[in-house]
Amino acid sequence: MAVRIVIYEGDCSFRKALSSQIAVTAGYVLLGAFADTQELENQLRGLNPQVVLLDIELSIELGKTANGQLQREFPEVDVLLLTSDDLDERVMEGICAGASGYLLKKRPPDRILRAICEIYDR
Repeated sequence: MAVRIVIYEGDCSFRKALSSQIAVTAGYVLLGAFADTQELENQLRGLNPQVVLLDIELSIELGKTANGQLQREFPEVDVLLLTSDDLDERVMEGICAGASGYLLKKRPPDRILRAICEIYDR
């Protein structure tokens, strides 16, 4: 069964590259890719993803990763933070609040998908 993914990423080029990689890779289904989190709760309820790839900058705007609200509302969803800097203190805040992990944006999209695969032990 394919892993159902939603992307929230502010960087248009990165969002498109990652979306394209998901679209052509067996075992993954892209349910949506968004530039902001304005409708995140409604989108997650409607799309029912297994994995949310969330730009750490958008997670701060959302304000829900830091306080754990996103994980309380959607406990069945694995949230993976997307960051440019693995030394960003917000990564640890997000993980402590319930994010499943983080992925570095500088990695090629295919490596990001392999990391998602490892989470599901496929």
